[in-house]
Amino acid sequence: MKDLHYQSKDWGSNVKLGVYNGVSVWHGFVEQCGKCSIHHHHYHANEIAAINSVLCIEYFNDDLRIIDSVIIGHKQSVVIPSRSIHRFRVLESGDIMEVYWVDRQDAENNSDFDIIRHSL
Repeated sequence: MKDLHYQSKDWGSNVKLGVYNGVSVWHGFVEQCGKCSIHHHHYHANEIAAINSVLCIEYFNDDLRIIDSVIIGHKQSVVIPSRSIHRFRVLESGDIMEVYWVDRQDAENNSDFDIIRHSL
C-alpha cells in the first residue's frame, strides 16, 4: 500500500498513480473555472478523460491563437498528440484521468518532464 500525495494546481489537484512500461497514469480533481497553462509536451501524447467532470480542450497555433476546441464530458476522453499546443478549461468540477506515453520516434528519453509552457 502507498499513500497518494496530491499536488495542488491552479485548476485543482493531481497525483501520479504509477508508471507502467513507460506509460504514466494520473488522477486529478478539477475545479470549475480553473484552467491549466497553455503548453505542449515535446515527446508525450496524452489522453485526458473527464470521469465526472466537463472540460473544454483548446488547441492553439504557434502564434497562440485558438484554432480549435472540443468539449468532453462525463465518461468521455480525447487524445492530444505530442507537440500539440493546448490547455484545458474546467466547465464542471469533478475527477479526471490522464495517461501519457511517448508517441515520437525521435524521443531522447522517457521523462515525464517534457512540458513546454507558453505565455500569451
